Amino acid sequence: MIILLILFTGDSNTLYAMDMTAGVFPVEWDSSFMLPYNGFRTLQGCLDLENWYQEYQAGFNARIYRNMRFLYEYQKVDDYRLNIETHRFSLRLINGMHYLNIYVIPSFSKKDDEAGIGYGIELDNLWIEADMGVYQFDNNYYLSKVELTTETPFVRYPITASVKLFLKQRGYTKLDIMKIFTCKKVVVHNGVHIGSIYQGESHIELRNYFSINKRLGTDIYLKFRESNVWVSDNSVSLILPDVENYYENSLLGLLFLRYNWNSKNYIQIGPSIEMHRYFSDTLNYWRRYLLFNAFWKKCFGIPFVTLGLQFSSRTIGENGAISRNTEARGVVEPGFDFNKKTHFSIIEGIELDDISGIKNGINRLHNHTYVQLSYTF
Repeated sequence: MIILLILFTGDSNTLYAMDMTAGVFPVEWDSSFMLPYNGFRTLQGCLDLENWYQEYQAGFNARIYRNMRFLYEYQKVDDYRLNIETHRFSLRLINGMHYLNIYVIPSFSKKDDEAGIGYGIELDNLWIEADMGVYQFDNNYYLSKVELTTETPFVRYPITASVKLFLKQRGYTKLDIMKIFTCKKVVVHNGVHIGSIYQGESHIELRNYFSINKRLGTDIYLKFRESNVWVSDNSVSLILPDVENYYENSLLGLLFLRYNWNSKNYIQIGPSIEMHRYFSDTLNYWRRYLLFNAFWKKCFGIPFVTLGLQFSSRTIGENGAISRNTEARGVVEPGFDFNKKTHFSIIEGIELDDISGIKNGINRLHNHTYVQLSYTF
């Protein structure tokens, strides 16, 4: 079970929370990257000996008529069990500061397509949009044309609701909330209703940078995701063996206090937390990282360098058994701010727990590498 758990969760990687904390885009890069935007950015690097972490975001918007705009947004994330790839096409019908939004999200599997409609307001310092749609709206039609014994139609569709907000005021606030309301499928065997399947999902992402004064500011970043599936009767698993009761969530939270001694140079310190929980009929598992981070950035015109220290304490619980470990590492990040729209950096971790091992090779200092690239136009 322990070997399966390591493969399942990626917990052979004791540096995961450090990587996710160091890899968060700086506020200077992030503040301009909220739809509607034109740009591309990526974060990618080492998870472990077998896997890369990869995240891509891209989007553009274009006016196709005086009161009509077309938008495209792309997102891809590969992170152990979390694998997302989304293409979102939107059409906005604009009336002053108000607009009607119509969107579609196609999928490689047609039955997983999503479509919806929403309303938005766009001002100079505020943009907010609320949408509602239907996920997998083609599912029942697909099943009516294809004979499958392992899938059932929806009796209650997964309705999606989302809110996106971007506010500029003494810094900026970005908020993205998405929820898939609980859907329901009925399982029938030999004409007898033996149970039902329920499924739901939620996602929240918040970034807030607040300028206390010209020198001091606070940077808060929060990312939360939750999904769950359950059945009303466990006999469903006899007919659909791939269906099980499970609940999974993950949370990444950062709080930085930042001191700027000019517009480009700063020092920031603060705690962060990363938590993961998975519960099923056979496994009760949770992981918690507590971290402390300190970063110092110095610009030399276009080039810059960031130096950092990170300390983490990790606790893992599996069916009552608990294990702990601690890690420390340095961070060296050389990069380039080519202009206000183009940024590139390499984040290199430096081993601090076993410096004596350097005599066995300089590679003993290496402690994961991440790359960031951001471009807007």
